[in-house]
Amino acid sequence: MFPVTITINTPAQLNAVLNAMAQDAPNIELSPPAPKVEAPAPKVEAPAPKVEAPAPTPAAEPQAPEPPPPVIEYAQVGAAITAFAAKHGRQAAVDKLAGLGVKSGKELKPEQYADALAAFGSQA
Repeated sequence: MFPVTITINTPAQLNAVLNAMAQDAPNIELSPPAPKVEAPAPKVEAPAPKVEAPAPTPAAEPQAPEPPPPVIEYAQVGAAITAFAAKHGRQAAVDKLAGLGVKSGKELKPEQYADALAAFGSQA
């Protein structure tokens, strides 16, 4: 004897193999396979996933918007430069303007007005 591996995929193949083996052993009674009745798979309904609303985050206290910086006009800056020059001399005013990167007050850009007013107004 020697080992044999037989792969059987269908009931018909099984019957054929058993019949072939039965020829060697006549006492074995073969019965046809019982019809396979497939029960319908039970219908399983998955429970609806629980959707929890996100916890409300504490709302930040509404802060009043910062007031816009005061609008500075050239007239205010010019008056501060003139007052400074009258008190400390023209050359002191020219030196301060040079510190701001300009030669005269008219060369100042609107975004420089606050710095100029601070420089000339603090020592006027």
